[in-house]
Amino acid sequence: MDYANHGNRRAQQLVKEQMAASKERAPERNKDPEESGASETQLTRSLRNLGYGEIYQWLVYKANRQGKAPLLGFFDGLTVLQQIEAIKKMAGTTGKPSLDVFTDKMSTRNNMLFKKTVDWDKFSVACREAKKLRTDDVTADTAGDYAGYAATGGSVALSAGDKLANMAVGAGDVTKGLAQTGAGLSALGAAVQAYQAYDQHSSSLSAFDAVHNIGTEGVAGMADLTRYTAQAASPGSAVGEAVASGAATAVAGAAAIIGGAVYLAGGVAGYRMHDKREKNLSLLQTEADVKDDPMLSRAASIGGETQALNRTKSAATAAKGAAMIVGGALLLAGGPVGWIMIGVAGAISGAAAIYKFLKNRQRREEVVDRYIDLKGHMIASDFKDKDKRSASREKLLGEHGFNSISQCYTQIIAELAFGIYEKAVKGDDPEYRTLLENIGLVVNRKKGEPKPELIAKKLSG
Repeated sequence: MDYANHGNRRAQQLVKEQMAASKERAPERNKDPEESGASETQLTRSLRNLGYGEIYQWLVYKANRQGKAPLLGFFDGLTVLQQIEAIKKMAGTTGKPSLDVFTDKMSTRNNMLFKKTVDWDKFSVACREAKKLRTDDVTADTAGDYAGYAATGGSVALSAGDKLANMAVGAGDVTKGLAQTGAGLSALGAAVQAYQAYDQHSSSLSAFDAVHNIGTEGVAGMADLTRYTAQAASPGSAVGEAVASGAATAVAGAAAIIGGAVYLAGGVAGYRMHDKREKNLSLLQTEADVKDDPMLSRAASIGGETQALNRTKSAATAAKGAAMIVGGALLLAGGPVGWIMIGVAGAISGAAAIYKFLKNRQRREEVVDRYIDLKGHMIASDFKDKDKRSASREKLLGEHGFNSISQCYTQIIAELAFGIYEKAVKGDDPEYRTLLENIGLVVNRKKGEPKPELIAKKLSG
């Protein structure tokens, strides 16, 4: 903001005072406002003169008590007008908030058992918005999707395992009900999978991704739905009842073979495609480094890691399909061993989802560490220590205006997605188009697609 152009000489003077005061702030960060005396007045003079001194003192006190001094330091680096804008955003007001209103809006608790704390996530977002940085949350539901995938796989294994136990030992109605409940939940999960395949389809997807989305996820999801529904209908509380439910078992077996064939074919094709894309993106990253294009290099690196994860998922999908084919064939043959293979298929599905979720969490941490140059701010011996690395990361995140790894990662992906959109969709940069092609997207300049939101999802997986 150019204060001179607005005729605001007082604001200019306050900025100069703020810059001079900032030199004295570091030593005072470890003191409470009551202990700081005249020095604290010096620190807050700029905001105090505009009526925000009490709010700033409260933030200093809370930041010291709650270990957020580095994050408050990011606030200190804003201009006076940006600080005021941030305070208004935090309070949800258009005018100057009172201390009572501000503290009420900025106080929260994780649950009823904990004391109230400052909503530092909200503080971080408000500060970055005031500085005109991107805070678009383009990766919000990924963890939820993985959790649902894992739950579905787990319920498949539970249902199949209990079905086998029932037939083997003639267990009672409680175990029988548990097995049928597991199958019912899995049927719901399969229906959701099929719907998501339809809902997430886009004209911006490459031909391969479109076929994989509708074919593998949609068709196989419907086959799973048929199988789980039949499985839930099959009593299976004893060997005699299992034989009596032969019709339902036959339907489950046939559906398992059909769905398994689709999963196997899709998994093998996916493995090959993701392996090819990962290698292409690795080469693109090298070219970007040579040309000193940090945005392209970072995007190619993250995209390549995503393709590597998808390659692992495809391998698991193929293995799941093979197990389903064998299990379905054994079910049609009338042997109880078929349920074991169905259980194995479910276990593979759940294990793959959990692996991808955990691996993605680790990857987010690594992406953030590179972004804030964590290694460059630590000596080699300390970097190997997990606790020291975590402490240093938290400090650097605060200095960059973030309260968590998730916030930082979200901004990284948002910046990349919007940057790629400008280069490849609005512009006509061939290297950025190559990037999009290798995360499974095609450019349609007339429609202005793919949009940044879809780019972000395909980039981060």
